Amino acid sequence: MTTGADARRVRFHPLEFRREGDEWIVGVQAVRRVICLPEAGADALRLLQSGRTVEETRHELFRATGKRLDISDFVTRMVDIGFVSEISDVEIPTASRLPASLPWVKPHHVQFVLNPALQFLALLTPFFGFLAIFLSGGDVPSAPDLLWSPYGTLNIALQILVSSVLISLHELSHLATARAFDVPGRVYLGTRLQFLVVQTEVTGIWLRGRRERLTVYLAGMASDGMIYGLCLIGIGVGFEPSVPVFRIAAVLLMLSIFNQLLVFMRTDLYFVIQDLSRCRNLYFDSTKYLTHLARKHVLRHKNLVDPSRSLGTTERRSVRIYAIVCAIGSVLCISAGAHVLLSVSVPLFFRAAEGAVGGNPLVMMDSMATIAVLACMQSLWGFLWWRRHGPTLRRMSRFLRTCGH
Repeated sequence: MTTGADARRVRFHPLEFRREGDEWIVGVQAVRRVICLPEAGADALRLLQSGRTVEETRHELFRATGKRLDISDFVTRMVDIGFVSEISDVEIPTASRLPASLPWVKPHHVQFVLNPALQFLALLTPFFGFLAIFLSGGDVPSAPDLLWSPYGTLNIALQILVSSVLISLHELSHLATARAFDVPGRVYLGTRLQFLVVQTEVTGIWLRGRRERLTVYLAGMASDGMIYGLCLIGIGVGFEPSVPVFRIAAVLLMLSIFNQLLVFMRTDLYFVIQDLSRCRNLYFDSTKYLTHLARKHVLRHKNLVDPSRSLGTTERRSVRIYAIVCAIGSVLCISAGAHVLLSVSVPLFFRAAEGAVGGNPLVMMDSMATIAVLACMQSLWGFLWWRRHGPTLRRMSRFLRTCGH
């Protein structure tokens, strides 16, 4: 007997499928959701998408696989994920997600970023930049160039201005390249350990091939390298304004490129490594593995199941190696951040505080502006960090209180 639930017909938002090994990557670009399904799950989606009822889908899959699958529960999970638009002509509200950045930019507007000639030029530009510096007998920009003015406010203000432009171009490169592959994306502020960062979320790129994915991941670094080369060329040919913008930009770009090497955080190169190692979520799985090790060896919990055991041999090996890199890198990075905080930021704050309480009015204004900038940056980092990690800390706090009772 067919019940009312079994007679339901389900309509989905436009689905995209990509086979990867024995599984299927399935997603909806409109809601920027992507999941991994076994063959039977992908078949169930296709049957439901073609107009079969829940009962008809169950029956056809039973004939094909010999297994009785719970299609009603499967439909419920698809609703929760946001794939379903209607059930039996009843519209299903989809959990709202923040809209994509620059939605008016269409794929044909940014197809030029996929031009092989442009990509080849981006690779060659740094080489021409170093050649220009060598031929001119000049020096490559370095960290002291950031302190071009005796006034800290001017140094900080120009660095913030130049950084804002460079970061925008970096993230726009990711966004434009993804959009050229007809994948929406969103640029947002976030944190990585002690760093305040701007990130571009392009979940839908998982529905494209590996070449397309790697192109999007590396687009920001390609942009940084090209701009860095142009700055060196400008310095090499003597086209440099009185305010050393090219030198400051070059130093900031080198720092940006270096930061991408910190793959124990979710940098651009991290996503490249994750993709090449054929891992679904390298950072998440490694974090679970490290948590397991901490509970087993530090908290002495017994009878724990290693979460990496559920992964394939190659993926499990990659997760365990990356977990070591992640643990060591995070400790070193936080230690370096603490050193910079205590040896640079704190002394700079107190020096500015001393200058703000008396003396030359110009020095007072400079000191107060420095304090304001430092306070704003730290407050913004703290707000974004708490927004991301606050719920987890609250859950841990409730768990510890429960254990205490």
